[in-house]
Amino acid sequence: MKNKKIIPKVTKDELWKGIIEELFEDFLYFFFPKFVHEVDFTKPFEFLDKELNELIPASESENRRADLLVKVFLKSGIEKWILIHTEVQGYGDKDFPLRMYTYNYRSYDRFNQDVVGLAILTDENPDFCPTYYERETWTSKIRYDFQTFKLLNYDETYYEEFDNPFASVMLVARSFLRNKSLKTDENLLSLKLQLFRTMYEKGYNKDIIRKIANFIKLYVSFKNNDYFIKFETELDKITKYQPTMGLLELIKQRTIEAAKEVGLEEGLEKGMEKGLEKGMEEGLEKGMEKGLEEGMEKLKSERQKAITNMLAKNFAVEVIADILEIPILDVQIVEQKGVIKTLFQAGLTTTAINEQFEENKQKLLLSENELTVLYQEVQVEMLLTEGLTIEAIIEKLEVSEKLARKIQEKIKIVK
Repeated sequence: MKNKKIIPKVTKDELWKGIIEELFEDFLYFFFPKFVHEVDFTKPFEFLDKELNELIPASESENRRADLLVKVFLKSGIEKWILIHTEVQGYGDKDFPLRMYTYNYRSYDRFNQDVVGLAILTDENPDFCPTYYERETWTSKIRYDFQTFKLLNYDETYYEEFDNPFASVMLVARSFLRNKSLKTDENLLSLKLQLFRTMYEKGYNKDIIRKIANFIKLYVSFKNNDYFIKFETELDKITKYQPTMGLLELIKQRTIEAAKEVGLEEGLEKGMEKGLEKGMEEGLEKGMEKGLEEGMEKLKSERQKAITNMLAKNFAVEVIADILEIPILDVQIVEQKGVIKTLFQAGLTTTAINEQFEENKQKLLLSENELTVLYQEVQVEMLLTEGLTIEAIIEKLEVSEKLARKIQEKIKIVK
């Protein structure tokens, strides 16, 4: 059965909330340029999720996933609470100004704190842009003004002029809004890459680039999940990162480097020691052999890790094989090993597994010897986890010391 390719769905609400939290200092500089000099950036921001939940009744909270309540400290020692509401639906809610007012008075009532209100409107409704709440009864009048930023009110060039990472985030959202009618994944890919290039040329640090790249990647989803892989591949080319040569080549390169550092150097060192005893030529030859052997073993291990990680992220077998430039059978073997390992851990024997594969009319890709070795590995791993010593395991399972120690090292690495 063909693997179903799944890319975890992230809502726009979640994306906005996440990027605001991750780039909050830049966020303040973008939206509050007149007041940001008052903020004491030596003190951490506090995201008041618990307090926000108290301001928003459960009946309202389902649609308020993008709201944030943040405490910042001023240089004067005073704390300031900022309520950020990001409106992504654009349904023109007539009660929206009332909600902004309600959050403010609830904050003052419950926590004795006034709130700086900011509404970010990312919708495409040009007639929806509330900036205040007002109510009047006879001679009494209430008015609450709050800051509103309407994404639609500015074109892309406005955001491009800022040297601020959060302006790049706003540019991404604005560009997708203008290009909402894109028909194909190919066109969407071109737009995403264009936005990434614009952001990348700003010269931000790697951490910021990564955060905004994820926002670009997920803000509007591809219909075909294979395009997520194409997007990542093209990013590597733009950044001139090593994976432009393909993931397999990267694994090979890292393996060679590791082999040089660990295998070949260790081998040469040992070879030279032996050379002093038995002759330099013989020692060097053995050292090179050892280094090459360790390098090839590491390559195999790195490739298997890459396959396992991609399978865990629900990449299709065919896609993995294409990216790593290896036969599909190699990926299917790793996939089947994972399934069989789970069955062994559940208590099934090799005989039971053979029978199960026959009943399901599935081809067992592992040989009897490979199946036995995998069974032994699982048993050793389970006993090591229980705290048994290598000596006790060897005696109990009648396995080789080499296999037991190999599994022991693997567990140490995972931990």
